[in-house]
Amino acid sequence: MPQEAGPWSALFEPDDETRDSWSSAPHSTVLVDSGLEWDTAQIDTRTIQRTYQAVLWGSGPLTAEKRTQLGDLLRGHIQLLLPEVAVYEPRIRGEYQRTTAHIMTRTRRLLAKENTDVWDLAVQCRALLTVYLHPGPLEPARDTATESRP
Repeated sequence: MPQEAGPWSALFEPDDETRDSWSSAPHSTVLVDSGLEWDTAQIDTRTIQRTYQAVLWGSGPLTAEKRTQLGDLLRGHIQLLLPEVAVYEPRIRGEYQRTTAHIMTRTRRLLAKENTDVWDLAVQCRALLTVYLHPGPLEPARDTATESRP
């Protein structure tokens, strides 16, 4: 199976088992909750997964150059995902909401640090993507256009 070109392709050479597991990963997902649907195709989940997998499950130590490149990619993915998750965070219920709030707080603290380890960025990126794809039970969206204002 030829490897698809992308920003990750020059950063690492995954083994065959890793490459096979990626081929079964979803490219994008449609989430459905209480009859409401939203399309996640605008977020390239496969690229995000490949980037954090290169760090978390890569075959061997990363060179300084690869570490820097992957760190930059992960920061970009996190900066893309964080506002998307923040939109749904108030609608998430129960323990899912508390977990999401913790993930978002931890992620913001990591982004504020100058020298964040690439491993920590990969873990937070994976957590954000997981919440983005599987937010758990959601409260119905509030229609602010029809609410009366005081």
